[in-house]
Amino acid sequence: KEISEKRPNIIVIMSEAFWDINNLEGIVEASENPMDRYYELTKDALNGQVAVNIYGGGTNNSEFEFLTGINAKYIANKNCYNEYFDRAQESMVSYLNGLGYYSMAFHPYDADYWARETGYMNMGFEEFYSDVDFKNREMCHGYISDKSLTKEIIERFEDRKAVNPDQPVFTFVVSVQNHVNDMGNFDDASAKKGCTGITTTVNGDIADDISRENVEEYYNGMRESIEALEELLTYYENYDEDTMVVFFGDHAPLFVNLICDTEGKESEMNLYRTPYMIWTNYENSYKQYGDFNLSYLSSV
Repeated sequence: KEISEKRPNIIVIMSEAFWDINNLEGIVEASENPMDRYYELTKDALNGQVAVNIYGGGTNNSEFEFLTGINAKYIANKNCYNEYFDRAQESMVSYLNGLGYYSMAFHPYDADYWARETGYMNMGFEEFYSDVDFKNREMCHGYISDKSLTKEIIERFEDRKAVNPDQPVFTFVVSVQNHVNDMGNFDDASAKKGCTGITTTVNGDIADDISRENVEEYYNGMRESIEALEELLTYYENYDEDTMVVFFGDHAPLFVNLICDTEGKESEMNLYRTPYMIWTNYENSYKQYGDFNLSYLSSV
C-alpha cells in the first residue's frame, strides 16, 4: 500500500480534567451546557470517547499513553517519566522527528512537575515551554488560562514557521486551567476571576459548600476551554497549510465523587472515559473509529 507523503502540522491538546458533563444529567442543573458547543464544533471531525486508567489525577499517565502508545494500567501509581524516560527512548515524538517534523511541548505550569522537563527532552522534544516561558498570562481558576494557552501556541507556531516555513510542526500541549488539588478544590482564593457566567444547582446530597462552588467553577472553566479550542480551530481553519488538531481530556474531575454517590456506578458515570476529536482543515476520507483506549489515540 502506498504511503501518503502528506505531512500536516499536528497540534495535540490534552485538556486538564476535560470530561463530558452530560454524565451529570439529573445531578447538576446549569444555566448553560458548555458541551453543546463542543459537540457542535466536533460534529464533522473524528470523535468519540477514550478509556483512561486514571480518575481525578495522575495526568502524566494519560500523556504518557498518547506519546508512547503504551497502556499505563499497570504503572498508574508511578511516575511514568521517571520510570521510562530518565534516558532517551523512542516515542511518538522521536518518530515524527524522523519524518522531518519540528516538535514543541507546552505546559503552563512548573517544568519539573511529573519530571516533564527531563521526560520531554528524552522523548525528543526540541523545545519545551513551561509557565515561566509564557508571554500570554491571563488567569482562570488561579492558573494560566486555556485562552492564553491558545494564544501562546499560535504565536510560537508562527515564530517557528518564520524560521523554517517548509518544515511541518508537531505541537503537544498539556493545559492546567481546570486542575484541582487533592481535596477536589481549586487552589487559588480568586479562582473565579475571569471564569464566570454559568450558574449551577446540585441536586441531592453534597459533601459541602466548597464542593458545590467547585461544580460551578468547573462548568465555567469548561466553557473557557471550549472557547479556547474554538479560537484555535478558527485560526487553523484559515491557515494555508494542511493542519490536524487532536483534542482529548486526561481524566474526569475529582469533584464528581464528592457530589454524588459513585460507588458501584463507575461504568454508568463514565468516570474513566473522556472525549476526543481529530479535526483537519483539509478534506479527508478518514472513517469514524468510535471509542477505544487512550493508548491507541496516537496510532489512530
